[in-house]
Amino acid sequence: MRTYNYNAYSYNTSRLEQRWMSDNWENDVLDTFSYDADTVLIHQLQQQWIDSNWVNSMRYTYSYYENSDWTSRLKETWQNDWMNSQLITRTFDAHNYWIGELIQVWEGTWGNSFRYMLAYDNNDNRIEYIMQNWIGEEWAYYYQDNRTYDPNHFIITLTTTEWAENGIDTVLHDSTYYYFHILLDIPDHQVPRSDITLYPNPGNGSFTILCDSPVNYLEICNLSGQKVKGIQLQNTVGPIHVEVPYLVPGMYQVKLFSGRKLIGVRKVVLTGR
Repeated sequence: MRTYNYNAYSYNTSRLEQRWMSDNWENDVLDTFSYDADTVLIHQLQQQWIDSNWVNSMRYTYSYYENSDWTSRLKETWQNDWMNSQLITRTFDAHNYWIGELIQVWEGTWGNSFRYMLAYDNNDNRIEYIMQNWIGEEWAYYYQDNRTYDPNHFIITLTTTEWAENGIDTVLHDSTYYYFHILLDIPDHQVPRSDITLYPNPGNGSFTILCDSPVNYLEICNLSGQKVKGIQLQNTVGPIHVEVPYLVPGMYQVKLFSGRKLIGVRKVVLTGR
């Protein structure tokens, strides 16, 4: 069973998980969420119920960029004191486009684990997306996709490649070609958007959106249409990472806006921790 508490801004401040043991509910895990004055998530503390006491387990600390996207997330585990565990660092270009993410693990020093790299053309279309594993002493390819566009910025080709665990042998290579024609007299809100991808879905308290169009506002609504989260962006193109571990598990609508124009809606299922 899960029990949630909220602050005056309807943001989740705690999540209590309990297990049914024989004839009563017993505490299991407690997550506590802390926000700054702008209601931005700064800390998440997770504790476990051991011997009738709450004992620290792990905590996350977030740092943010000026466009409200977080730039780093530090994960620490409790071992009689807080110890480093994982560090995620994200980078942006001069246009505030997300261009990279580095995941490191703590082994006495920060060691590389995984990274993402993105590239854009002069029209801010995403043309390359690369995922790599750190194997031994070097980066090895895991996944890559490349795109080309026509003069109207419609995607024309998409080429994807996946590699085996050794980062050398390819296990998948595929190319897709797109063809477009103009539809007349169709309102904007009825035009389907095939360039928006949301993953993972279901998401464990977080998800990523890939969109080739600039997005300056993202809104998350429950199935009753009530807004539960709004994120101000600065015409972000490419991956948008959304962290909402404090939302009640269930199905939500994610709305993307460019200016005042709604450019796409996707559904996401959040499963909680």
